[in-house]
Order: sequence, then structure tokens, then C-alpha cells
Amino acid sequence: MTPLEKVLERRLGQYCKDHGIIYVKGKATGQKGFPDRMLIRGGKVLFLELKRKGCKPSPLQLNWLLKLRTQGVSAEWTDSFVGAVEAIEMSLT
Repeated sequence: MTPLEKVLERRLGQYCKDHGIIYVKGKATGQKGFPDRMLIRGGKVLFLELKRKGCKPSPLQLNWLLKLRTQGVSAEWTDSFVGAVEAIEMSLT
């Protein structure tokens, strides 16, 4: 993880704490490309892939986001704090 991703992750973690959102970072064992952040609020779940500013998800990551969306689950990626908050507001309210 780059320093820029760490800053984004810290800001997002604090935002979630301040807004009553469960924020889990982890890996799905044996599932390369699976989003590594899960946010939960009010019975709704958002899988979120954070990227360094200007970077995009890999094809494997995009494939997982599509698979999750196909199952009716909110799954997004972002390279900014503003994008993360927009995804949260769209998916968890």
C-alpha cells in the first residue's frame, strides 16, 4: 500500500467511525482481486476497492465488482475520499 492509499484509508476509517458505519478491511482467502474493504450500515453492505489517485482496478478486481453487482450487492471502486463518500451515500443510505 502506498502512503497516499494509507492517508485515504485513514480518512475513510475515521469517516465511517464518525457516521456509525462498520468498516472492515480484509482479504478473501484464495480470491484474488476481491474488494478488500467492506462497509456495513443499517443492514446494507458496500464492498469498496480503494486505489491510489489516478490508478484503476485490475481486470480481476473489475471482474469481482461486476460479479458482486450481478448478485445485487453494492460494489464500487474509488481513488479519492470524495468518491468513497459518494459511494457510501449512494449505497448505505
